[in-house]
Amino acid sequence: MYNIINTQHKTLNDCFDLGTLYLDYFFLSLDTLEAMNIKLLTLDILKGLVKSKRDSYKTKHPAAKAKLGEFKDDRGKNLELDSLNSLARHLKGGRVVIRDYLKGDKSGYYWGKWKFSYQLYEIWHIKGMAG
Repeated sequence: MYNIINTQHKTLNDCFDLGTLYLDYFFLSLDTLEAMNIKLLTLDILKGLVKSKRDSYKTKHPAAKAKLGEFKDDRGKNLELDSLNSLARHLKGGRVVIRDYLKGDKSGYYWGKWKFSYQLYEIWHIKGMAG
């Protein structure tokens, strides 16, 4: 199963042991099915379903804090992102340096334009700035 849907052991074990929905959609179980009219999925159909759900799935990290990037001269370009990785990727910048600004180890504006802070609530969208 790990190889069929290309997932990690811990993720799949949580689904089996704790009843966690895989990708917030699939209920996976090791229990034997005893119903009479069962329609089984082929491996190709299962792989396709998992791929389509994975493509639209947004990973949630309950303890994570969103990162806010405030643009110095134009509030319309402010960014609200769910992770340091997504912030660094969007700005095409370095995670280590951005983390230093977030922690307060570096002061001033990143690239002379950006000021960063943590948000207390999960934010799952990007505002403003294209490119």
